Amino acid sequence: MKKRLTLLLVLVMLFTVSVTYVNADSMASTPGSAIGAGLAHYIVLKEDGTVWGWGDNRCFEVGAGLGDFIETPVQVKGIKDVIAVSAYDSNTIALKKDGTVWAWGENESGLLDSRNSANVGKPVRIEGLDDIIAISGRLALKKDGTVWEWGLRDRGTNAIIPPVQVKGLTDVVEIASHAALKKDGTVVMWSYYGFDMFGSYPEKISGPVTVENLSDVISISYGSGNVLALKKDGTVWTWGIRAWGESVPAGGRTWDTYFDEITPTPKQIDHINDVVRIAAGDGISAGIKSDGTVWVWGSHVDGLSTIVPMQVRGLSNAKEIACGRGRGVVLTDDGSVWRFNSSSNATKIPIKLDYYKKPANTDSIVRAAPADSKILVNGREVSFEAYNINGSNYFKLRDLAMAVNGTKKQFSVGWDAEKQVIDLVSGAAYKPVGNELAVSGNLTAKEARPTKSQVFVRGRSVQVTAYNINGNNYFKLRD
Repeated sequence: MKKRLTLLLVLVMLFTVSVTYVNADSMASTPGSAIGAGLAHYIVLKEDGTVWGWGDNRCFEVGAGLGDFIETPVQVKGIKDVIAVSAYDSNTIALKKDGTVWAWGENESGLLDSRNSANVGKPVRIEGLDDIIAISGRLALKKDGTVWEWGLRDRGTNAIIPPVQVKGLTDVVEIASHAALKKDGTVVMWSYYGFDMFGSYPEKISGPVTVENLSDVISISYGSGNVLALKKDGTVWTWGIRAWGESVPAGGRTWDTYFDEITPTPKQIDHINDVVRIAAGDGISAGIKSDGTVWVWGSHVDGLSTIVPMQVRGLSNAKEIACGRGRGVVLTDDGSVWRFNSSSNATKIPIKLDYYKKPANTDSIVRAAPADSKILVNGREVSFEAYNINGSNYFKLRDLAMAVNGTKKQFSVGWDAEKQVIDLVSGAAYKPVGNELAVSGNLTAKEARPTKSQVFVRGRSVQVTAYNINGNNYFKLRD
């Protein structure tokens, strides 16, 4: 095993992907990530909806079926049309665009497949979960804003029970294993590790509990007993077990030593700001700043227990990040994937993965045909100048904003000149600039090129598929 772990740390590989993040609820929620890190395995989602994995595969968590350790990224067979992935311990979870949830890996006591107890080497559907728009570990967020847990056990028989709704929890926009971000910017937690977060025993927690002294949150991430929260001002806050980088006490842990390590009230991580992405792992936490640099801190960073963020040297233009046990994986804006090890001074030598090269001609011209689909907005037909590209309908962003203005799904469209990005704010009224919903007569097929315009939603960078046609950017409706 030591030999295999050494290979994981030093093997130089290249794995380049092109990723699209699908926002399944009109920018109200993010479905998950295009990358995931478990205890010792990694998952990457490609733009074509396929899933790839590598690393520890003793429980088949990579999805390769055979082999204790997968050194090079392999495609997970038996699943397609995936829009988000999540790694949880020795499991991998995937959300498909039809709203169903699939998983593979460790199957202890029928966790994934109740028909047997053997580990699952290929994706199986988690029954009882439909209309899902986001996943995180064994949590699933429905489009109605409710949260559902799966993989729970009956206290009497210890058998796995069907997915259950987390009672008393609504208006959720993001989830992170046993924590949820609500539309109003507050964070709630419940059950399982919930007692760890607040320094009390399980029986003292009944249902979701709002984390006090925390507001204006736009993203959350759950690690191995600690939680990170990103506020809209770019600051990062943390609470929970070893949230401040404490080392494991000598002689192991008791409940008392657990509670001694608990930070029950969120505290700000000093010496870092202007953060746009966060990721919590086992003994490591990380953040991506708006300049694309990656910063890490925690009990496994450079062999120290540090709460002072350190930059991962050699990494730039980072867009997405996930952390596992003392390690992390980063997706950059050119579609490449990098792995870094937080210990042994390795924050200075990230490793680029080189096994799947980016497809050629990604900037090639494609044909855009006039779309003839009728569009109803709240039962009212609205005319758009839209185009069909490769089977999907594309619309002008300001047309969409105008069409839903004044409804619960309204959003504003702005231009951040300093960052040179399109800035969207969900729930905010749209201010027309003129010529919205104008339709030209006798539309004909046109040439379309992939656009490189960046989009920020609620202050967070979001990758969406878009094309430029005659100087205007057109976006996929479902995105």
